[in-house]
Order: sequence, then structure tokens, then C-alpha cells
Amino acid sequence: MSANKKKILVFSHDPGGAKVVTACLDELSNNFIIELYGKSFALKIYQQQGLKATDIDTELTSFNEPAISKFLLNKAFDFIVTSTSAADFTERFIWQAAQKNNIPCIAILDQWMNYSARFLALEETTSFRPSIIQTNKAHIILPDAIMVMDQHAKESMCLEGFPAEKIIITGQPYFEQFNLQHKQNSNKVYTSEVPIKYQLSQYSKVWLFASEPITTIYGDQQGKAIYGYTELINLTAICNFIQNSEQGKIKLLIKPHPKEESSNFNQLCHRFDFISVVDEESSIDLINHSDAVLGMSSSVLLEAAILGKAILSVQLNLAMADPFVLSQIDKSKSVVNENVLTLRLTELIADELPFKANIFSENFLQENKKACNNISHYMLRQLNY
Repeated sequence: MSANKKKILVFSHDPGGAKVVTACLDELSNNFIIELYGKSFALKIYQQQGLKATDIDTELTSFNEPAISKFLLNKAFDFIVTSTSAADFTERFIWQAAQKNNIPCIAILDQWMNYSARFLALEETTSFRPSIIQTNKAHIILPDAIMVMDQHAKESMCLEGFPAEKIIITGQPYFEQFNLQHKQNSNKVYTSEVPIKYQLSQYSKVWLFASEPITTIYGDQQGKAIYGYTELINLTAICNFIQNSEQGKIKLLIKPHPKEESSNFNQLCHRFDFISVVDEESSIDLINHSDAVLGMSSSVLLEAAILGKAILSVQLNLAMADPFVLSQIDKSKSVVNENVLTLRLTELIADELPFKANIFSENFLQENKKACNNISHYMLRQLNY
């Protein structure tokens, strides 16, 4: 490569997107000059990682494609790398502006869910119907290429109507990095203040619930109409089981999604004395001090699977295609009714839950994937290096 490195914009908005783009920074810095930008939740992730970044809102005079075009041209970027978001439109405006000005751009997916929602045009963002893409390609906004985790993700997106030629299988940078770090630290004694702070030694079992912002984004009624449940419905069912259990004291730690306020769980905290909302601690700290991790389709469940913890996806009365990837590939079965929930939680207390250990890493994180390297090489090829 020439000594004159090309300059690239790296941008993200959502927490998961921030993790996946920052996982690529070391590899990309070998070949490119990086300017890291973010917005909202991503800025907090950058700060936690000690990264220097710029809030893109401070660079824009207005929030639309023409303003972003002006920004991109003034900065003279040679390539653009973004994550994807469902509700926020910054990435989509960036792709439109980049294509208008002949700047190559790619998006990196972070999860096996909500594919359509990440690319829908503005007027369609309240709907998650995959048929929208299948029936009218004008309803989507796409970058030049979409970097996806694996063949399963590509096939799922094609079924929703995405053009196969736009989808490049690279691997998932964040989970590959996370898996590697776990292997390197597997013999490390893990300590933190979590057990003392929440008096975990008093309990026979500690469960972590990884929440998702369904009611925050959609409200109770619309959220239930879309998913068949809300995070509070699933959480209440788990709490009812714990309260009625006679098999030892169980502590339930609730980890809010970065888009959620802790106050979302106030009523449950008043109702159940075994709950603690843990919004300051890292998910890794909490996973390591928990016996099991429960949730819906959160990436925290996948982190827990990599770390060898028992996991359980609880999606009572599920009304859409299962968004949890391990259920999609029949490696873990999501719980969709309360009778089965009782059975699974009883198994969990007895350490008999069948779906645990390295089910995620065995299927998605083969070391030869090298996602960051694949993404960097793709970019170099597009720039004729």
C-alpha cells in the first residue's frame, strides 16, 4: 500500500453498532487514517473504551442528506464505514450522501435480527414487515455493501428481499474479539465489587436479566402487538416464578439496555424484594458473577454463551419470527409459554438446563473467520489497493 493512507469516516449510533465498529479500529488503522464519529449511545461506548471521538451533531448545521454531503466533502473522506440503527437515520443519510458524492460506503451488522428495520426508508420505520422490501425496493436505503456475520444472516436477509450481491460475509468483529479475549483470560481469577455491593452471598442462585427497550421505543400496547410481549411481561413472569419457588433464595439482577431508564423497573422493584437494577456495572462483570443469564434476544445472552454460562431466551406469546439467533439455528429453544418457562427455570435451579456452554462460539466464531481482516481487505480492494 502507498505511504499516503486513505482517510475514512467510522460512525455508529447504537450501542451494538459502536461495539462492532470499534472492534475493527486496530485492524483498519494499519491501512487507513481513521476519524471516529458517533452519536447518542455510541459516544458512551467510545468513552468507556477510552477512545477519542467526535459527536457528529457538532459538525452538522442541519440533520439531512444535503448537510451530511457538505460535511463529507469538506472532510474529504475516501471511504465510509458505519454500523446500522433501526430508529435513528444518521447512517442512512450518510449512505445516501456518500453515494451521491461517489464515496464508497459499507455498513457492518452486529446482530441476527431486525434486518429490514435497519434499512427501511423514513416513512416505513414504524413497521417491521419483511414483505415491505420484497414488494417495493424503493422502501429501502442501502450502502454499497453490507458486511454480515455468516451464511445464516445472508440467507435470512435474502429471504426478506435484500439483494444478494450487496451482502458480504465477513464474520462478526466484536464477538470474535470477545471470544479471543475470553480464551486468553480463561484462567484468570475474576474479581469485582459486584458480589459485595448486591450481597450475592446470601443467595443460592444469581440470575441476570438482560433487558431490551421494547416499551421505551414502542410503548406497552404497540410493543406487545409487534413482539407478542414486552420486556416487562417476560420479567414479571420470571419474578412470579422466583417468588413462588421453594428451591432456595434466588437473586435477580436486571441489566437495563442502554436505551432504557432504570425507572422503567421501579414498580417491579417495589413488588419483589429480590430484584436489583444494575445499570452502572458492565455486562461482563454481571455475567461472571451470575449463575445464568436470561433475556429475549440481547447480545448479552451471546456474550454469556461465549463465557460458558447457562442462558435462556424468554419470549412469552411470541408473535413474530424468533429474533434470537441460537433459536433460529436450533441450538437453544426460546420459551414462548409460561408452562414451559416453569419447567426451564426449575431445570435452571437444578443446573439441568440443557442449552448452555459454548453453543454460540462453536457455531459462529471459528478462529479462521478474521472478520476485521476481511472487512479491511474488502475496503482495500474497492480502493484498488
